[in-house]
Amino acid sequence: MLTGDERASRQKQTLDRIAENRQRHLEALIEAARSQPITDKISCGAGWIPIIIKFFRAADKHSDLVLISASEKWGLLDLNYHVDPSAVEAVRALAQAAIDETSRTCETCGADGNLRTEGWRKTLCDHHALGRGKE
Repeated sequence: MLTGDERASRQKQTLDRIAENRQRHLEALIEAARSQPITDKISCGAGWIPIIIKFFRAADKHSDLVLISASEKWGLLDLNYHVDPSAVEAVRALAQAAIDETSRTCETCGADGNLRTEGWRKTLCDHHALGRGKE
């Protein structure tokens, strides 16, 4: 039978091992994301690429940013990234600004656009929205 101190010591050892494993896997994920070309991480129309680049450059000044993916979801930009915990709030604000900008920018060409809800949700300019939802 373990004493209270022995039990507490074993629990601490177990929690330390879990934390070490979590950190090791996180570092492996970050390294894998770093080694992948940035173009393999982006899955959206060309109109949003300048917004993603602007976000990446601004956020990288705050932290050692790792972009995991940038894609379209529900008609807006969806950013997945990892940053140092000390920079989370600053980078989150930059990400929200980028998402807000995509809500006004055509995903296809980068012109002024609106979120269209006919058929699939997409943010498009008037030109690229023509004929949508009439299939």
